[in-house]
Amino acid sequence: MAKEHAETALKVLVAVANNAKAPSAARVSAATAILDRGFGKPRQSVEVDGTMAGVMTVTYVSTAAGPPMAASDEDYETTE
Repeated sequence: MAKEHAETALKVLVAVANNAKAPSAARVSAATAILDRGFGKPRQSVEVDGTMAGVMTVTYVSTAAGPPMAASDEDYETTE
């Protein structure tokens, strides 16, 4: 149901981002939302340090067009 309103929502975000009278925080937030939807969110790495001998980096990847792809064992990378 939300996808039915995507065009209107995007127009609102663009209007806020282009509105010189809008607060800077609102303009930045709208611009970030537009970029995230157009290009996807930037990759993020998380370092986990615990009982393991090394450090494990986990990267979450999602697409702008839908939910994250299903992961397989081949998708996981470990570093020592």
